Amino acid sequence: MALIDCGIDFTAAGDNVSVTTATQCLVQLTASGTVPCLIKKLVATSNQSASTLLQVRLARLSAAGTGGTSVTPNATSGQSSITATATVLSLCTLGTSSFIYDAQQWNEFSPYEFNLTPSGFLVPPSGIIALQIPVAPGAGFIASYTLVYTELR
Repeated sequence: MALIDCGIDFTAAGDNVSVTTATQCLVQLTASGTVPCLIKKLVATSNQSASTLLQVRLARLSAAGTGGTSVTPNATSGQSSITATATVLSLCTLGTSSFIYDAQQWNEFSPYEFNLTPSGFLVPPSGIIALQIPVAPGAGFIASYTLVYTELR
């Protein structure tokens, strides 16, 4: 099977993100109004020192979460002059889910991983996806994540 290069690959990472005891999105991606994205992989880890289960879901949103911290994606295709048109945020409000791609009880001793490499799933122009924490954690913790996606051009 041959793969066709049809876009620019990006990685967005959040390191040492302080997750509070509230419902929230760990990471949210909003595609630009003109450029769709393929989500290929999302990995999240935590610093929990005790076995803790946390409900997480990767969801398409009909309304974006608000607030949060902007994350600058980096092109991984070796082209340093390429800038991402998608917007990535860490720790924003929950937003409104319209479709759930993946739902798990995440044992925070192990990484959470959603991996569709090499194909991915499509986020249409202006579409929004997020890794949500829909049930407030019992205690705050530190998390890190890496989101790998392709902007189709």
